[in-house]
Amino acid sequence: MSYSILRLIQSKMNSKLKLLPALTACILFIAGCYDTERTFEAQAYKRYSVEQNEAAVSALRSGDIDAALTYATNAVEHDPEFAPAHINKALILARLGRTAEAIEVLDKCIEIAPDLAQAYLLRGIFFERDDHQGKARESYSEAIRHIDLAAAIAEGQINLAIQEAIARYLRDGTVGGLKSLNALLTAFPENHPARMARDRMVANDREYFMRWATAPNINED
Repeated sequence: MSYSILRLIQSKMNSKLKLLPALTACILFIAGCYDTERTFEAQAYKRYSVEQNEAAVSALRSGDIDAALTYATNAVEHDPEFAPAHINKALILARLGRTAEAIEVLDKCIEIAPDLAQAYLLRGIFFERDDHQGKARESYSEAIRHIDLAAAIAEGQINLAIQEAIARYLRDGTVGGLKSLNALLTAFPENHPARMARDRMVANDREYFMRWATAPNINED
């Protein structure tokens, strides 16, 4: 092969090599645009479920329970991985007297969020209302197992610590619940919900805690 032909081949190869950085940059740019678009779509997708969940809470608080159920169902169907919507749908179903359906929703919630203590606590309360005492006790135990009381207090997660105290009270009675509440009040002596919970626990007002735990939840996480 002549020298001139070799030079020609080398020249063409060099030209192609010079194009590689530009092509690479172009590919990365397109990929980046695609990822950004997917991120925006995911955010919009999640935002709709959050908005429907918030609407469910507002409707429930205003007394429009049928609308609340519609909104909560929309949120769950749109994003089946959004645990707070499952919680609220279960609460609404329970208020409609559809306890068995509420428990089924909580079972699904636990599948997608197995560390969510609130789901176990609510399931225990619904089992208790349906007079399934053994299953209720098991669910209260699961709620307790999924809450690190010391960590919750250290991190200022007061609502979570109160949930742990309620689960202990419903499972073990006044002594067990007060032990957790007193630990919380040692760190937060002026916290009104914790003080109120202690007073109602001393009075052994079980129904108060079953109502307190089933208040609508607007948590978005």
